[in-house]
Amino acid sequence: MCLQRQQKCANVTEQLGTVPGIEVGDAFECRAELCVVGLHHEFQAGIDSMEKEGMKIATSIVDSQRYANMMGSLNQFTYIGHGGNPNVYNGMPRDQKLQGGNLALMNSIEAEEPVRVISILGGSTDSHGKRLYTYMGLYLVTRMVQVRGEHGKLVFKFLLKREPGQPIKFTPSRLGQPAELPPMNVIRSQKSAVRNVVCVNDISNGKEEKPVRMMVSADDDEKLPCFDYIIDVVYPKCYRQSKPCFCVHSCKCNSSCRAGFLLEIVKNKYKRWTVRTRSYIPAGNFVCEYIGELRKQGGDCCLLGFGLNCNGFVIDATKRGNVARFINHSSNPNLYVGDFVYDHGDRRFPHKMLFAAKNIPANRELTLSYR
Repeated sequence: MCLQRQQKCANVTEQLGTVPGIEVGDAFECRAELCVVGLHHEFQAGIDSMEKEGMKIATSIVDSQRYANMMGSLNQFTYIGHGGNPNVYNGMPRDQKLQGGNLALMNSIEAEEPVRVISILGGSTDSHGKRLYTYMGLYLVTRMVQVRGEHGKLVFKFLLKREPGQPIKFTPSRLGQPAELPPMNVIRSQKSAVRNVVCVNDISNGKEEKPVRMMVSADDDEKLPCFDYIIDVVYPKCYRQSKPCFCVHSCKCNSSCRAGFLLEIVKNKYKRWTVRTRSYIPAGNFVCEYIGELRKQGGDCCLLGFGLNCNGFVIDATKRGNVARFINHSSNPNLYVGDFVYDHGDRRFPHKMLFAAKNIPANRELTLSYR
């Protein structure tokens, strides 16, 4: 684009919220103009995004009526995720995937950051009746569901609600019926609950490559149980490690395997400490290793929820452990344990690596079967 090469574009840096110099109701003739002013940086994709604290979140969306989007009213808008649409891509319709812009919109629910909405469904027209791209304002993504779309394939539907207090400098037209989403596979914003705040930015104190933050409600002053955060299994003095060998499951794990996704410590609905993922985890992906002290089974060294059996021994994370010590038991867990050997050759004592047993949405508690 010539203006980009000539460095004549404005607001070239991705940003959340309002864009300097742009007001609600401003209208544009084409998508290129949106890029020039920095309102939406994607020439073709309808969802623009950026990285924030290691999580990809949406900054703006454009509704150009190539998908079955519905603006039920100025204050409520249903947006169809991208991908798999034969009206956009040549070929057969396909199921949409939770990646790219779709993943960014889902993460916006957890981040509770507003998204700029530009639409040709409602708003301004030029002198020839051609619909213009109109900036509708800031909207919060509040829900997401997966349903069958108009072509019979799975699509993601996002419900957005307009932030109050914004001006209305245009007359919305062609608005449809109030947008409704079916009550299934719903991800909701937590604004209706007591707001959580970051209490500790990283409970590992920099030992993990990705920080493990601790979140508590504003009225909760309970502290974490006292323990030493470690990132390697502690073996008893009597145990002699043999030479390294290949993994039990023939993977390429090594001592650099740490937490693979951004995790956080929170209270669940039962007021128990638990681990929650801050981003979407696809099924089969490595999450973290269960770290603790290797001890002989017996006595009271293995507390419920803090140990994993290991051939007559137990990995006890009561006094020393990592983020996995806070993962609670469930009869329907979303994690499973894989046995791997990477720093010694003794297959009797494999490392306990935790993997996603299913697709895990952002803001979802991680659970494991200890039986």
